Amino acid sequence: MPQKNTTVGLFVLLASLLWASGAEVVHAKRSEPFRPPAKQTLEIRGFSKNGKEVALFVKDANRGAMFQVRKVNKNKLVKSYPVRGSEKGTWRKVRREHKIVEPLHDAPDNPRKDLTLVVTPRKGELVIQFSQGDQLKEYDRVALLEGRKGKPAKAFIKQMAWGPRGKSVAIIYHQKVKHLLVWEGDFVHTFKVKSYRLGME
Repeated sequence: MPQKNTTVGLFVLLASLLWASGAEVVHAKRSEPFRPPAKQTLEIRGFSKNGKEVALFVKDANRGAMFQVRKVNKNKLVKSYPVRGSEKGTWRKVRREHKIVEPLHDAPDNPRKDLTLVVTPRKGELVIQFSQGDQLKEYDRVALLEGRKGKPAKAFIKQMAWGPRGKSVAIIYHQKVKHLLVWEGDFVHTFKVKSYRLGME
């Protein structure tokens, strides 16, 4: 018992000294855990006839294989089609319901105009540019993931494709980021090209 009283007394004395000296008591701050999205492997399969939608084949670490249809100008999911049974059968259904045209033009060159898509990972961003003749014009930038101490993900471009009318674009890019663990997976960025931003006719 005397030992306990002595310990309490020392604690009270220390607290009093800290208060008297104006010392600040700092509480440990708990860092937020890194929560990456589910790992996915993506592949562009085709665009709708009007170029407003794009179909992807997806292998999701949690949900398995599926097809996804996305709205190009908003880069938003329209509908998912889990592969149950035949992959070819599921793809036929997607093509029929969304009027997907083939073959896919998965190349940087525009299928109808003298315009080339150039996408480069640079300093934590994807820099999207277009070249026309001897000119190179920046169009947009997309932020990459950040890992430990704000270090940007390592990224590379896997696939680029144009819609059938040469006005829609889909880009598949891969990111690898290190935080508590190393995580990597595919991402998609889609958009409708606005010609006036490039000074085109």
